[in-house]
Amino acid sequence: MPDTPEEKIPDSDLPETERHLIDNAEAPGGVQALRPALRSRARHLAALALYSREAHRFDSGEPLRDLLKWLSRDPPRRARASAIVESSLAERERLDALLDSAATDWRLERMGAIERSVLRAAAGELVVLRDAPAGPVIDDCVELARRYGDEDSPGFVNAVLSQFAALPEVAEALARRPSGETPVDLHAHTHYSDGDLSPEELVRAAKDAGLAAVAVADHDEVGGVAAAVEEGAKLGVEAVPGVELTSYRGESEIHVLGLYVDPGHGPLLEKLAAFRQARLERARKMCALLAKLGAPLDFERLLAISGKGAVGRPHVAKALVEAGHVPDMNTAFRRYIGNGGPAWVAKAPFSPEEAIALVHGAGGLAFIAHPGVSGTDEVVPELVRAGLDGLEVRHSMHAHPVSEHYLRWVQRRDLLPTGGSDFHGGFKADSPLGRPFVPETWLIRMRNRKKLRSQPGGEGS
Repeated sequence: MPDTPEEKIPDSDLPETERHLIDNAEAPGGVQALRPALRSRARHLAALALYSREAHRFDSGEPLRDLLKWLSRDPPRRARASAIVESSLAERERLDALLDSAATDWRLERMGAIERSVLRAAAGELVVLRDAPAGPVIDDCVELARRYGDEDSPGFVNAVLSQFAALPEVAEALARRPSGETPVDLHAHTHYSDGDLSPEELVRAAKDAGLAAVAVADHDEVGGVAAAVEEGAKLGVEAVPGVELTSYRGESEIHVLGLYVDPGHGPLLEKLAAFRQARLERARKMCALLAKLGAPLDFERLLAISGKGAVGRPHVAKALVEAGHVPDMNTAFRRYIGNGGPAWVAKAPFSPEEAIALVHGAGGLAFIAHPGVSGTDEVVPELVRAGLDGLEVRHSMHAHPVSEHYLRWVQRRDLLPTGGSDFHGGFKADSPLGRPFVPETWLIRMRNRKKLRSQPGGEGS
């Protein structure tokens, strides 16, 4: 996919202190020379971004993203800095209160802008992102204070952050398993569409697999979300409300994965009800075609197989196997109901732009599901302009080089990565729950962006 040109913020728009930060951000002997790890350099960028936001009173995400692009041409560094900034801003009120407690005699508004920005960056990384030990974070922040503050700044920042790390709420966060090592699965199905497990069984399976969260993302259906959320609350597993919408661009089928949607959103429910009726009519047409091909099915039996879920091709495939027309479900798709097959029936038109708007209307974040499987690279730039939030980078059918390709792609554009097994159970036994590994850090970034989007002025980052 081609890169788009990156606009730069004019130097004249930056105050002297900020210009000094920029001049040193990537210069030899700058912060990364002292601590060459990507995270250390990203902390530098994050502190600058927070300082710039205060200096320019940015109300939306785009000016800061433009600044980060101007400042660094390294996409992973920018992505990490963006994650820190969004973590700091999404929980700003809570983090500021904790920093005020740690500073004892000083309140944040009385501090210098440099010290305040450095402290907020550290707080967001330690408490919200929760994927870095306190020592390196504090060391880097002290060095930033030494480089850009006055002679008292390093000691002040070190004292505040040391007290901050000792606060009970912060210490509890630091004691938890790092989010970068904690697995989640953000794409799974239940029997409300074409999965084998009930929502409760899915959440219990996620618990057994050691997952911190699992997304219930049934095809064109949110009926299983409430039960999953309730079961997750009992077991300590976050059940992320989701939906997988099928859309079309020409002959290409594009699945849009909606995460953190409101399952009670009226317009979403109305559209899904229309989809269910359309699926029912589609199944009738498939059965008629199969009868003509010498593979008749009992329609009532097909509905019984679909159970609570909206009837779809996997249910037709199961019925074909049960009736003895094919030996397995893969053969059913290959011989009869795969795209373009003799018993295949196209769905009603529904564009990916409409799917993205539907997800956003329900308060969710929109991703292209398994782009390496569906071959949607050419249309993704258009969908980004339509508001696409990210891509499903890791998927059970993505080889490692494919996942790396999409990870680089989202990093270059400050989009969000997601990933999951696409777990169904049964006939998709090669997609076990929790594989491939997806870090909880990605889910935290989603929560942050969703929260920032709901705040006055947009994303606020």
